[in-house]
Amino acid sequence: MIWKTNYRQDTEKPGVGTVTADNGAATYSRRVDTNSPDDVAVFVQEALAISVLAVKLSGDASLVVSKIEAVLNAG
Repeated sequence: MIWKTNYRQDTEKPGVGTVTADNGAATYSRRVDTNSPDDVAVFVQEALAISVLAVKLSGDASLVVSKIEAVLNAG
């Protein structure tokens, strides 16, 4: 998946703002201090975790839909 990110400066302190990351499966957004490698790394890990969860939930939903369709179409 390809990630697209957006940054919006939202304080007077340079490098502190809201980062939004979107990969088509999930969108994650929060304030980040881009001058802090630790804060950036945490944001990346959080975005990846949100994406994994979104893909899992999407797969779970597809499985349920398939089962219901199979039952409906059997009759």
